[in-house]
Amino acid sequence: MYLNSAFSNQRQTLLRLRRQIRRSAQRYIGRYPNAMVVTLLLYNLWWKLRHIAGRSTTEVNALVSEFDTNEACDYIEGNFAGYELAAGTTQFSGRMLEIGPGGSAGGALLAREAGCEAVDLVDRFVVVADERRMSAVYQELARRHNVEQFRVGPSWSKFNLSEISWFEGHSAESFLSRCARESANYYSWIVSTAVVQDLYNPLSALRDMVTCLKPGGKMVHYIDTRDQGFFSQYNHELTWLTIPSFLWPALTRASGAPNRVLLHRYEAVLAELERKGLITYKIFITGLLGNTSLDKRQTLDDISEHLWAPPLAEVEAKKAGFAKEFRQVPSKYLAVTSFVLVVEKTSSSTSSN
Repeated sequence: MYLNSAFSNQRQTLLRLRRQIRRSAQRYIGRYPNAMVVTLLLYNLWWKLRHIAGRSTTEVNALVSEFDTNEACDYIEGNFAGYELAAGTTQFSGRMLEIGPGGSAGGALLAREAGCEAVDLVDRFVVVADERRMSAVYQELARRHNVEQFRVGPSWSKFNLSEISWFEGHSAESFLSRCARESANYYSWIVSTAVVQDLYNPLSALRDMVTCLKPGGKMVHYIDTRDQGFFSQYNHELTWLTIPSFLWPALTRASGAPNRVLLHRYEAVLAELERKGLITYKIFITGLLGNTSLDKRQTLDDISEHLWAPPLAEVEAKKAGFAKEFRQVPSKYLAVTSFVLVVEKTSSSTSSN
């Protein structure tokens, strides 16, 4: 664990102790699903009180707390390469919105280099980062890419970057809702990596994103619909689907834990918007149950039957114990653990949805 010099030595010690306690507790509690439910309920309540008190800061973020400089740059480059691959272009333009950048403007710098005129960064949490370390990350990105031109001032800082704006402490849902009301047809690009699954109302946010896009604008979202190890570390991968649906928001809404909105619900919203003539879309599957990784350009229909067989068998074996909403979902959708949404707003679309 990287030591964050943004905190005092005493705070560093408390943070390390808290992480050790959390990991030890998870090793014990994670074996018992009911105990994990109670733990998530309390954790979500704790975050709810923090948000009410205006304390949305967090130091828990892999990019700013666990990666070294080269690993952080590799991660940033990998994410942006994913956007290029899914969108089918290396040339960007207009204004981009990145949701959940996690305290780093690295992706925004690459977007500016690729042609974006401006980038907005919105994050529900305010990530407290070691500015000296993040400066080193930006310096390394500048060595690898032509991004030095976007630095404003004598040193690198996420707040001193040309046409890169931060909106930390704002949920994506509230930010997008305001944009849809006040600034429709504003963004040329909206992107995220492993963030949408943690929004508390992702389907409403998805509709607002379409409104916020300019005609011809695109969005790319990499979504991971696993449980982040809360139940699956010591139990079956699908254990979390047994928790009653009415209870799940109380476990996750404020904390940013997985929202349990799975592929079939995203597809239903996008299909509805496409029928209205507002968008065209593609969904590429990137992972199946059992840690099966797939080529990023595969659709549901592209996946061969021999790859479907093991995960579908697992779903069918566990389905009777799922919450009611999941027992009625086709098993293929429950067997998907990660996917990419690629959406383009139609050129004739100018109204909200």
